[in-house]
Amino acid sequence: MYTHFAINGKWTVPRESHLPLESRAHKYGDGFFESMLQHQGQILHLGHHYNRLETTARLLKIDWPFWLSQTKLQNLINQKCELENIGTARIRLAIYRHASGLYTPVSNESLVVIELVEAPYYSWNTQGVKLCAFKELTKNRNYTSTLKTCNALTYVMAAIYTNEQKANAALIFNEDGRIAEAHHSNIFLYNKNAIITPPISEYCVNGVMRKVIINIATAYGYQVHEQPITELHLASSDEVFLTNATQGIQWVGDYEGKVYKNHVAHNLYKKLAGV
Repeated sequence: MYTHFAINGKWTVPRESHLPLESRAHKYGDGFFESMLQHQGQILHLGHHYNRLETTARLLKIDWPFWLSQTKLQNLINQKCELENIGTARIRLAIYRHASGLYTPVSNESLVVIELVEAPYYSWNTQGVKLCAFKELTKNRNYTSTLKTCNALTYVMAAIYTNEQKANAALIFNEDGRIAEAHHSNIFLYNKNAIITPPISEYCVNGVMRKVIINIATAYGYQVHEQPITELHLASSDEVFLTNATQGIQWVGDYEGKVYKNHVAHNLYKKLAGV
């Protein structure tokens, strides 16, 4: 698959678009990113993504790029998708602090880098996800743990561990030993006629798809509770499923020998995907 790049709102040739070596993105990972899905001419849940981008920029004290409106972003993506005949695409929008300086930047100016690559629309995973537990690194008790910053070492190490365990996803825990999320997704349980997911206060990423699924589930009459969860909750649950913005819903088939059903997860997937 060919990846297309735009810098500060202009599509460019990848080999000519490299960031300078003195970039704060390269030196400090000083920035954040958002993953989105474009389908049939629309960035799905764009309002939620845009609000999270603005909130993250404010929390990290990075100047908001004045040109980056929702309309401008949608038009920019549509332009490239139409030119390349792409129906569905994965978008990674990163905003970096673009200034000189060591740890202390001389300014808070921003640089926007967009990656766009053709990708599938939400699909139902007929094979349940195999889940494992990654406990070597934990989510810290600070507000950056709920953001998608460029400091992603915990997730990288969890992904490597996942491969080593021949699994598909790894649980990540907070400093209190409770489950925060999976390494690329938020986590939901279904047990005793209720859907449960960790609250943001457990230091999970404040995911857009997490919010969308809570809204869909509530609208269709499910009880949804945001409460801390542990591995004991997984042992007693009927279903476990994962959510993120580019894959939608993925049901978990197995964790530590416990086998799960997928009725509620499949029902929510159909409502999400409109099938």
